[in-house]
Amino acid sequence: MGGRSPLVSASGGGQSTGAGDPLDAYNVVWTAPSQDGSGSMPLGNGEVGVNLWVEPDGDLLFYIARTDA
Repeated sequence: MGGRSPLVSASGGGQSTGAGDPLDAYNVVWTAPSQDGSGSMPLGNGEVGVNLWVEPDGDLLFYIARTDA
C-alpha cells in the first residue's frame, strides 16, 4: 500500500503532556480520507460492528456486522 496513512495517533506512550486527561495520549484522529477499507474507522458497541471510510472520490462506504451473523 502506498501513500500516507489517514490514521494518526495523538501523542503516544500514555504520558500526560500537561493538565489534560492522561487518556488523551490514546485518542485516535483521522486526518485524511482513506484510500480503501484498510483505513476504515471501527465503530460499534460489542454486538454491532461497523467499519466506515470515505474514499477519495467522496463515496461513504461501510461494512456492518453482528456477533450472531
